[in-house]
Amino acid sequence: MRRTERGAIAVMTAAVVAALVTVTTALPAHAGDDGSVPTPTPSPQLTFPPRRDPGAPATSLPAVTSGPGFGALAGELVSPLFDGIRVAAAYVVGVPVTEDAAQLEPGGGSSTRPHDWTPPADLRTPIAVAPRPGSSGGRAARTKEQILWAAYESAAASEAKGCRIPAMLLAAIGEVESSSLRGRSLDARHDVVPPVRGPALSGGSFAAIHDTDGGRFDGDPVWDRAVGPMQFIPGTWRLWGADANGDGVADPQNVEDATLAAARYLCAGGRDLTRPDDLRAAVRSYNHSDRYVRTVLGLVEAVTSGEQAGP
Repeated sequence: MRRTERGAIAVMTAAVVAALVTVTTALPAHAGDDGSVPTPTPSPQLTFPPRRDPGAPATSLPAVTSGPGFGALAGELVSPLFDGIRVAAAYVVGVPVTEDAAQLEPGGGSSTRPHDWTPPADLRTPIAVAPRPGSSGGRAARTKEQILWAAYESAAASEAKGCRIPAMLLAAIGEVESSSLRGRSLDARHDVVPPVRGPALSGGSFAAIHDTDGGRFDGDPVWDRAVGPMQFIPGTWRLWGADANGDGVADPQNVEDATLAAARYLCAGGRDLTRPDDLRAAVRSYNHSDRYVRTVLGLVEAVTSGEQAGP
């Protein structure tokens, strides 16, 4: 058995054990020796319908109403863990995670007609902005542009060993997806203010993706929306979300978190982005549009060819 296969099995086995432990410890407690019944948090509530009168028509039965119950509670706990198994296995074995592209590609909202994608009207070539020293020799307070570029460089460095993703590729995608946050600011934690939220994915020119996060990330309890500076769909964020700044929260509106997640997404499946075919495949995985691929790679080329160089 190859080392990569043994590694994948080890990752999946550990994740399965973790899932079982998580579900077991999260189940409602049983009655204690004193007869008391501890109240779980949150408390699953089930309401059962009355027994059906054999002589009554089937339509006379009231609808069953239920709270989260065991199945929903277990599913909510286990689902992200098994998503993690699939992602971890992809990294170890080097096989891309395959899903319905309309459900998982970030790319600003999963258009149902990717050939109709058009670039933003105010598209600009990204510029590398290095921190400038302060008057006393230390570093001055960083601008939004400097923080963004530092996030791109940090994310690229984290994936440099195998993928060799260029920081400028992340900057180009950030420009295409959220105009490099022009018109927005960053708070002290480097979260975007106001948050970046795309249009509702309710069909028409976009894929119809019903809510998957209860509005937690996108503020919409009915339809999903692409969120954050790198425009992740909530379902994609559940798979690839990262905590790059170490605050214990994977937040798609945080520039470090979002940028690292994008780098990992683009590098998945053992891609080496110094290879032209892998580079194009990575960008296409973000948005299945030929024009999108040309636009992003055109921005990268404009900088690397010297057409526009940063300070």
